[in-house]
Amino acid sequence: MQKNREAWDNFTKNNPIIWKENCILCDYPKNKDDKELVLKNFDYWIVIYNKYPYWWTKDHLLAFPKRHIELTKDLNNEELKDLKNVNTFINDYFKNKDYFSFLRETYSGRSIAHLHYHYLPGKIFSEDITNILKKQKIWET
Repeated sequence: MQKNREAWDNFTKNNPIIWKENCILCDYPKNKDDKELVLKNFDYWIVIYNKYPYWWTKDHLLAFPKRHIELTKDLNNEELKDLKNVNTFINDYFKNKDYFSFLRETYSGRSIAHLHYHYLPGKIFSEDITNILKKQKIWET
């Protein structure tokens, strides 16, 4: 059962980062509502509808390894090979629709330390990225 993003934002005000000790992605799914969100279960990865989607779209998907991993560099060979299957599935899911993906490889700005990819319908343009970087004060004009 998907909920609105505001509920997640309110939760993360008091819990800015969820670490391994209380990771909500480890041992997923944990309850009936979580089971309803699972789209595909792979050997090493799970793909779900995001419980708290951006932009209130039901097509905000998350993919994450079953093992608690915080950074991409920590993926083993089996997990990397299975990620290819995840991306094939995602491509088929969004068939004939534009989509983009992202992940945060550092802890800053992340709400969950468990590595996870976001997949969203739509397009992202270079000016969108430029605006994001300007807001981060990384991009000088």
